[in-house]
Amino acid sequence: MIALPEKPSLEKPPTLADLGRILGLSKRAVSQALNERQGTVKVSAATRQRVQSLAKQMGYRPNFAAASLTTGRTGQFGILTPISRMHVHAIRLASAVDAFAKLGISPIVVYSGAKSEEAQDSTLLALIGGRIDGILLLNRQAHFSEAHVSELRRFGTAVVQVGSTLASLDTFHYLTDRTQAFGLVFDHLIEQGFRRIGAMVGNQTGSSGSNQRSIAGTQTRMAILEAANMIRNRGVDISLQIHDLDPDAVVSNDPHPLYSAGYYCMRKLIDDQQVPEVLVCQVDSWAFGAMRACAEAGIRIPHDMAITGYGNEPVCSATYHPLTSIDEPFDSMCDAAVQEIVHSVRENRPIEVRSVVMPCQLIIRQSSLRPEMNSQQVESQA
Repeated sequence: MIALPEKPSLEKPPTLADLGRILGLSKRAVSQALNERQGTVKVSAATRQRVQSLAKQMGYRPNFAAASLTTGRTGQFGILTPISRMHVHAIRLASAVDAFAKLGISPIVVYSGAKSEEAQDSTLLALIGGRIDGILLLNRQAHFSEAHVSELRRFGTAVVQVGSTLASLDTFHYLTDRTQAFGLVFDHLIEQGFRRIGAMVGNQTGSSGSNQRSIAGTQTRMAILEAANMIRNRGVDISLQIHDLDPDAVVSNDPHPLYSAGYYCMRKLIDDQQVPEVLVCQVDSWAFGAMRACAEAGIRIPHDMAITGYGNEPVCSATYHPLTSIDEPFDSMCDAAVQEIVHSVRENRPIEVRSVVMPCQLIIRQSSLRPEMNSQQVESQA
């Protein structure tokens, strides 16, 4: 601990010059030690530690306004998140905020429900006008186009994307491995003895307003087919029936369109007598809707039909039949993305354009367990 003067003469928050005067260092050396970057002055690890320790003792806070005059940086970081499905995105937003908080940063949060190009332009102008140095995009594709991302980068904003299904063409992007995820699902189902499998998947056509959902549907379909083929290659005889679900078939003012889409799709399967042994759903909300249709028809879960979801929404463990679901490593993705954004800004280096695909976990709950199977498997992770 560095000994401070008994009666500090500072009536204002300490500055770089104040820290330097106490430590016998130049203002530039103190700045480089605090910013943890290389520069024209060589700063040893021991000196860096002394500077950071004193700064913490004295309650030093960076003067971003002054720094921006010389560096062009404001020290501001942001998060852009969709405003739809807030019961899901609020959890993900919390992960992103926590990731910044670990680095002592309070990010600016910008919400976007923009689907038109004009509305996205307004969001872009807000981000550029705020002079945000780096921004984390959460599930970007539904509300922010590639062109708008490119504009942010042109203005010098560091951008990293987390979530959504399609790998970005010009952004560092963390996303999850759907093929690996559904491989876990099928391994579990075969272990439980299921052989007649149905899958509720988004259609592949999609209107202009549902292009993102059709992309997710295509990727899910491919991942499910690959998982089924891997099972068959191991000599296990299974049947797979993929059932197309059209989210646009639900009325536009429905307050819970995904839930309703799953409900109506399941009702059709029941009416057509196509109820499988187990139903694999592309998203959790579809599974919840399907559960309601089953309850109305007297179909018991998991006795008459088992079911799985994707996303591991918080309510999965609280439903009458706790739902087996794929859990995405969103906390880990946000931590890694925020580290990349902040370090690239502080080190004044561009962010490499690439995609990082991260593995998922299967959270096993009662909805996919044979009643006669060991109950100790509930809430296990695959």
